[in-house]
Amino acid sequence: MGRETRELQMHVTPTEVAAGETSYVRVVDGEGVPVSGAVVSLSSGERATTDQEGMAAFVTDEPGQYVLTAEKSAGEYAEFISDNAIVEVRAEDVRSEPSEPTELDGGDSDVTGTEAQTESQFWDQVRVGIERGLPTIIYEGSDT
Repeated sequence: MGRETRELQMHVTPTEVAAGETSYVRVVDGEGVPVSGAVVSLSSGERATTDQEGMAAFVTDEPGQYVLTAEKSAGEYAEFISDNAIVEVRAEDVRSEPSEPTELDGGDSDVTGTEAQTESQFWDQVRVGIERGLPTIIYEGSDT
């Protein structure tokens, strides 16, 4: 009898950072519930485990494109695996004004939860959209 496999979802913000800046990953199950204890891996070999809010963080010093995956075993009967997500790390600062998001087809594209650093309403001001042909997390709040 094989193991049951369920899908996890990863939300990465920002999806594009300057070298040395932090990218945050939030892992949730199919119902949007945060998944603690999931192992998030970067294609560079770095790994982090999600906290109670489903959050993990990475700082990458080398420019390049990194693929992220998340998985969690749940005993001998179930395994949870995510689709890949991508973080682009550039040598220069990439901060810019967000463009108007394009809604993704299917389901609710709003992301809610708690941002790891401030435990504030950060995720209430984040939307999922398409920028340059890639799924993108867009922060719509102010920086103040």
